[in-house]
Amino acid sequence: MTKLKNILAAERKNCHSRNLLAIRTSFPKSFIGNPDTKEKGTWITRSSRVMTACIAMLSTFLFLNIAYPITIDGTFDDWTDVSPIGTDSSGDVSPTDPIDWTSLWAVSQDNTLYLSYQTVSNIDFTNHAWRYNIFVDTDNNVNTGYRGLYGDWSIGADYLIQGASLFQYTGNGTSWMWSSGTFYPYGITANRLEIAIPESALGLTTGYRIKLLFNGDNPSITDYAKDDKEGYLFPDPLSGLWHLNENQGLTALDSSSNNNDGTVYGASWTSYGLTGPCLSFDAASDYVYIENSDSLCPQQ
Repeated sequence: MTKLKNILAAERKNCHSRNLLAIRTSFPKSFIGNPDTKEKGTWITRSSRVMTACIAMLSTFLFLNIAYPITIDGTFDDWTDVSPIGTDSSGDVSPTDPIDWTSLWAVSQDNTLYLSYQTVSNIDFTNHAWRYNIFVDTDNNVNTGYRGLYGDWSIGADYLIQGASLFQYTGNGTSWMWSSGTFYPYGITANRLEIAIPESALGLTTGYRIKLLFNGDNPSITDYAKDDKEGYLFPDPLSGLWHLNENQGLTALDSSSNNNDGTVYGASWTSYGLTGPCLSFDAASDYVYIENSDSLCPQQ
């Protein structure tokens, strides 16, 4: 099995944001099948000793990418700090269907797009590689790529990763026409896969944003993730959203899709914020602690 190694070039440094209030971050450690043929800102009141934060919202950070380098080897410890870009409900296909998506990951490192997914059953590329499809909309234009056989998708897929091969779309939007495939390294262990695609092969440049639609081409029921055939946006433009209005407990919930919940240290809940319940900080030692995650480290 081919191994693709990446070296983390950037040093781990302290990260700063003028929009970040009383929040600290830590630094941790060729056959091609057609699945359609079947059918920022912070609200703050200040006194000499007390700051009350009612909303802390992070959309853009001055962070370095400090996620562990991904190695394509069929082990997944290096994915620990990568938050899923999406999850899909299990049990929405026939019991005999081979593909039932559960979790989906993506991360960009060293000009390479790393993708990983997990299914309910063990992944079978020997007999069913053509059933595992990731449609990639690289220009966010529904009119310039494959929209499904009936044109009912909410994305226009410019590329298709089928099994471990990459194809570029050459059709008119609903026709099944793709360029010859290029094989890329991947690793599988049981029901989890990882694969590495050079961003240049997808025509991606700095600051890109793409949509990924996962398609399990099952014999009975096609499993889409997302189910609405819109795809997952990567990178998610919202890194984290903390309303700080729980009014109880020690957890500051992240309302974005990245699950970057924080732990409250010292600060106390009050009902007298600008918009209702919020946290009161002493401007000295109180803070909300948020573990580092890949979603808090935009790619550079």
